Amino acid sequence: ERSYTPAMASTKPAMPTKDGYNFGGWFTDKEGTTAYDFTKPVRMSMTLYAKWTPNANTPYKVKHYKQTTALGSNYELADTDNLTGTTGTNTNAQAKSYTGFTNKTFSQKTILGDGTTVVDIYYDRNEFALTFDTHGAQTIKPKVIYYGAPVGELPIPSKDGFEFGGWYTQPEGAGTLV
Repeated sequence: ERSYTPAMASTKPAMPTKDGYNFGGWFTDKEGTTAYDFTKPVRMSMTLYAKWTPNANTPYKVKHYKQTTALGSNYELADTDNLTGTTGTNTNAQAKSYTGFTNKTFSQKTILGDGTTVVDIYYDRNEFALTFDTHGAQTIKPKVIYYGAPVGELPIPSKDGFEFGGWYTQPEGAGTLV
């Protein structure tokens, strides 16, 4: 809210500016329903009120961060969306669909008139269980692995009378050697 108190003359002041808003004129009431007539003589002190209309094309950004293979709280910027909306309203950020990732919960933000609003969306790597069929050797607990991340070192089972030949993606030693 900006006010102007005219002195002796009824001279229209310079048009004010406000980030993210359009100036709608000077009014005699805070609600902006009665425009002030600068052609009429001033007979007393008064306060005039600026009327502001929110800009419908205020810019904001949505940044998408994908979890790195280092896991934990390590993320890297994957995409940035440059969007617009009405000053003072909520953003309309949308999560993207990345194969092997699930977005975390995020909140919309109020669009600031200066265009600095940023919504950050984080995506975690999907988690999988790698199970081991040892064909009669000791039982090995499943290992947690993450989409696109290295599997890491795998356990080596032992079975009397047999030599371990490696882990395969298909039964009986068929498929790809892991």
